[in-house]
Parts: sequence; structure tokens; C-alpha cells
Amino acid sequence: MPTDWEIVTRADGTVLTVDGGAPDHWRDTRLQTSTEVPAELRHAASTLLRELHDSGRPLNMATVTLPMTQQTIRVIAIQAVPLERAPTDLRTLLESTFGVLRSQAVAADVALDTVIDRNLPPLLWLDPHKIAWTAATLIGNALRYVRPGSRRTAGGTITVRVTFDQATAEVTIAVHDDGPGMPEARVQSLFRPDPHQVGSRGLGLLMVQDVITAHGGQVEVESSTAPVGHGTTIRVRFPVGTS
Repeated sequence: MPTDWEIVTRADGTVLTVDGGAPDHWRDTRLQTSTEVPAELRHAASTLLRELHDSGRPLNMATVTLPMTQQTIRVIAIQAVPLERAPTDLRTLLESTFGVLRSQAVAADVALDTVIDRNLPPLLWLDPHKIAWTAATLIGNALRYVRPGSRRTAGGTITVRVTFDQATAEVTIAVHDDGPGMPEARVQSLFRPDPHQVGSRGLGLLMVQDVITAHGGQVEVESSTAPVGHGTTIRVRFPVGTS
């Protein structure tokens, strides 16, 4: 007799829990992209997650039956944080956010360069307050780590690039700083909760990750401590609906 499975995922498809016989090693993998997951289940997960992102609901679920085994699987997707999506002029939102941070950069004699993709659609379906907070947090963190200017030397540089992929309807916000960088071990630990990291870049990134995960996206970090080319790039990528 077929065994019914229940799988709970985050909004990006990462499996949180499995029950009823689903493979334990599926935890922490992405249900919609894992090659070990049956095609029917991957398709159902992709549809479920897309509907979750478009609706803005905190939870969505779907049921799929595998034709080969006749196993009935219930998939539950939950948002990491509640979202209040609305049609948003992302360009105007980010330009306003950058304007506030630019005054802080000027005060520290730090160059803040921003480039926004000209192909960005006029309106995008996202949570404007949380995305503005995310951008401000990433730039604020960078300001803490770049070299401030002085009478003798210029300060460091922060570069922000916002791009839109028309093929995947994904927005990417990449914040690069030319600060000292982080060792690989530090990068790997950034997304592990640590009560001793209050006020640090790590704790801020945990919250950024929750916001971006709720939007169905992901956070990537690249960093180098090399004498030449040192610095850190934090990139958030998330799908958006267009209006």
C-alpha cells in the first residue's frame, strides 16, 4: 500500500521537514530543482512556489500523486516572513533609499556608486518596505567595513548594481565594497544564528536572508582578503511579478 508523504518547504523550495517516509536527505535541498525528486513532484513544487510568491499568502499547499508508485504527497510551502506585496516602482524606491545612504557615505568620504538597469519594468510585485530595508541594510553594512577617508587619503568605494533578467523575471541587487574582506570560514558562518553577533554583519544578513527567502530568492556572498582585489560582494536575487 502506498505511503503518504508530507513535505514542508520554505518559500524558495528548501525542504524544512519531511514526514511519512519521505527521504531524510531531502532536507535542506531545493525540492523543485533536486534531481533525486520525481519530475511530477518537482513540477508541482514549482507551481506551488510560484503561486505562493504571486499571492503573497503566508502559506500554500498542494497534493500530487506519483504515477509510478501511486504515492500521494502533500507539499506545504511557507513564507519565511510575512509579506505585504504591492505594485512597486522599484527604481524610485531604490533611488530614494540610495539618496539617504549617500549622505552617510559623503560624511565618511566614501564613494557610493549606484547603477540601476534601464530595463527595470515600471511596476513590480513585491514588498516595498522590506526590499528598501534590505538594500539599506546591505549598504549600511558595507559602510561599516570600507575605509573612511581622511585629509591625506580618500575613502573606500561601494558599488551597487541593480539588474533585471527579463527571461526569468528576477531582480538582482549586488552590493560590492572594497573593504578588507572576510576569510572563507567567516563567509560560511554568516547564515548561522549566533546570539553573540548582535549588531554585526552576520545578524543583519540573517534577517536579509529571511526577507529574500520570503520573496522566493536567495542570498550569495563572495569575499576576498587578498592584498589586491580584497572586498566583499553580497548579492540578493529574487523573482518578481510584473504589472
